[in-house]
Amino acid sequence: MAFRFKKNESVDNAVRRLCLDCLGKAVNYLRRGDPVKAVHDARKEIKKLRTVLRLIRKVIGDSVYREITDRLREAANHLATPRDAQVKQWAFEELARNFNRMRSAHQFDELRKKLGDNCTRETEKFWKKGSVRKVQNILRRLKKRVTELHVKPQGWSALRPGLKLCYQLGREAHKTARKNPSPENLHNWRKRVKELWHIYRLLAPIWPHKQCTTAPELEALGEHLGKDRDLALLKGLIVQESLKDTKRLEHLINKRQTALLSTAFESGARLYQEKPSAFCNSVEHSWRDWRNE
Repeated sequence: MAFRFKKNESVDNAVRRLCLDCLGKAVNYLRRGDPVKAVHDARKEIKKLRTVLRLIRKVIGDSVYREITDRLREAANHLATPRDAQVKQWAFEELARNFNRMRSAHQFDELRKKLGDNCTRETEKFWKKGSVRKVQNILRRLKKRVTELHVKPQGWSALRPGLKLCYQLGREAHKTARKNPSPENLHNWRKRVKELWHIYRLLAPIWPHKQCTTAPELEALGEHLGKDRDLALLKGLIVQESLKDTKRLEHLINKRQTALLSTAFESGARLYQEKPSAFCNSVEHSWRDWRNE
């Protein structure tokens, strides 16, 4: 079912539908034969679910919000180790694609093999040690909790406080990351960008024109920041393992990160130029026109 609000559906019903759909998909993805894709797709559904919960946090209360998100974090933590192993491998291949001289450079064969072996080992460990069942059990138990969620007040009043907070946090994270582009600050900004992108997906019916402009730019921004983080993880491994050509690899990674962040900050300045209240007023106008509230 589409990850978006429906015109004639109450926000209360929409929240339960969206949450249950994300949980169901995450559980089903973890039954797949391809373990790498299964982990990747399950994590995506958990992030979508957390965005829905963030939107309604003000109306369901902090205690309920934390109760559910703590369990989601527990599930995500089980997925983190195989996921980190996967992204290091992907980051190396992405780096190779951007620097042609790396494609046939045999001096990097040691790193390529180490990354591949590590990815295989961590993925197999995740599936063989029962972690996948633990994640599925957490998500299944959350289904019952989600069915008990009730959102009051209804309509736009239920969404505005959460929307304003999400946009405001993203705007602040962008400023902080631009001032101090540490891995932690960039990672925090990336989470807020992904969150806003998911919100645009939820609001697709009210903003069809923005789905052709702003939403793709948000998605691209999230991808740029994601690649930067993956490269940071790769660089950490290279330094830790003291591999051959460490300095050269670090140089290439830094060069690629500089290009990614230059594009990201330019995009961020455009996407977060509105003040939170003005942004929310614009969304509210479109929402009320669409819903005829």
